[in-house]
Amino acid sequence: MPSIIDKITDVESQATALKRESAAKAREAIANAGAEALKSVAAARDQGREELAAVQARAEEEGQGVAKSIREQKAKEADAVCAAAKEHMTEAVSYILERVKQV
Repeated sequence: MPSIIDKITDVESQATALKRESAAKAREAIANAGAEALKSVAAARDQGREELAAVQARAEEEGQGVAKSIREQKAKEADAVCAAAKEHMTEAVSYILERVKQV
């Protein structure tokens, strides 16, 4: 029959083994959690890049539309100024010729 000291020694050995096992499992769990966290960060970064690219493309498209609208508006304004200038061209030429004759 084992003595009480043998039983205590055996229990202490089992406790030490359990402690080592628990520490190893804890380290493994921490390592796994870290790896999962890195995967989540990478996935979030990739998703963010995709969303940024989509927003950038929409902004570019919208900007092209605004630029086209401004170009069209300014072209109309320029046409109106040219038309007004052409209407007064004869008057301007007459005025200039009269001034030249006076000199």
